[in-house]
Amino acid sequence: MVEEKGLTEVRDEVFDLRRLIKEQVDARLYSLSQQINRTTNTTAAIVPILQREVNGTAVQIPSDRYYQVFAGTVVSSTGLVSPAGTISTAFDTTELQGYNRLGDGAGAAGWFLGPHAFHYGGVGGMATSYAPKNPTATTLRLQFKARFNGNVDYNDRGIGLTDGGGGLLFVAGVDFIQVLRNGAAWELGSGDGTNASQTSGGTGDAAWHEFRVEWKSTGLVLYVDDVSTITKTTNLPVDLLYFLALSPLVNTIDIIDFLVDWV
Repeated sequence: MVEEKGLTEVRDEVFDLRRLIKEQVDARLYSLSQQINRTTNTTAAIVPILQREVNGTAVQIPSDRYYQVFAGTVVSSTGLVSPAGTISTAFDTTELQGYNRLGDGAGAAGWFLGPHAFHYGGVGGMATSYAPKNPTATTLRLQFKARFNGNVDYNDRGIGLTDGGGGLLFVAGVDFIQVLRNGAAWELGSGDGTNASQTSGGTGDAAWHEFRVEWKSTGLVLYVDDVSTITKTTNLPVDLLYFLALSPLVNTIDIIDFLVDWV
């Protein structure tokens, strides 16, 4: 009876050990699957930004997406943006991400201006090989992670797309799309080359947010953290537009990255 009891205990211990190992393996596999998913998503967003130029001597932006991550360093002219004015860098310990601050909040503005022209129907001023890969694309999406630090009306400044006129301001006489903060509300602005207007919606604040503007022939939609916040159908741009992030003189804008693509 003593030997039989000991064998039972051994079997129980083996069973418990196997169960413990299985739990640990399952937990590790789950953790790995989450890491793989994040890596896959990141790769899908970033890797396509690199491709060989036609002459094979340099790396060029892709044919259907433009991606710029700032990561706490002031970028030089990269082919995606050219910096100017007052720009500083910092690291957000909560978001665990580096970012660029445009302007100093004390009278000096900072801005990024992109060199490539965009349109919901494709890329302007470039060879056919750099048009969106999807020939049926009808919507351009501008996405960026940013925060507007001042509890004020950013007026003719903000982040968006412009035809480069108006002294790089989002004003009447310019074709543009503009995302900005006006105190406690978000605003979506646009200009058709003659007139300009802004539409308010949502709750504006100084926190980090994921912004996305979808531009198509019928109108504009602003999403804040994936929530449809403002729809605009007046004063729509018709020209080819360039990326622009521009701070006010006495308030700042922080930006982590931006992505332009087509669907």
